[in-house]
Amino acid sequence: MPRSKTIQIFLKDSNINGIKIADLSNSTAQVYVIPRDKIDFAQIRSELSSPALYMLFDDERTTVYVGECESFRGRIDGHLANKDFWQWAVVCVAKGNGLDKAGVKFLESHAIQKAIEIGRFDVQNRTNP
Repeated sequence: MPRSKTIQIFLKDSNINGIKIADLSNSTAQVYVIPRDKIDFAQIRSELSSPALYMLFDDERTTVYVGECESFRGRIDGHLANKDFWQWAVVCVAKGNGLDKAGVKFLESHAIQKAIEIGRFDVQNRTNP
C-alpha cells in the first residue's frame, strides 16, 4: 500500500500566480516555481546556487526547455538574454548537499526523454544528453 505524503506549498507573496516553494514530506527535494518577471528572487536564495534541474515553460505550459546546472543563480542570466519564450522557471534542488553534477545530468536526460515521450510539450532542447 502506498504511503501518504504531504506537499507543503509556500506562497511567497500570498499570490497563487507568484513565487511558490514546495516541499514534499520525507524528501530532500525542494521545488521553486518562479515567474520570469520575479526571477531576481533567485539571486537572494542560497539554495539556488547549488546543483539543480530546471525547466523553463511558456505561459500555456506547451513549450519547455529542460536544463541542469551547478548554480541556477549563475545560469539563469543566459536564459534571460537568449530564450524569449519562457515565462515560468521550475527549479528542483536538494536540501543540503543531496545532488551533484552527475545527479542533475542524469535527471536532465531522464526529464527530456519523458517530455518527448509524453508528447505534450514542444521540447526546446537541441540535444538529448
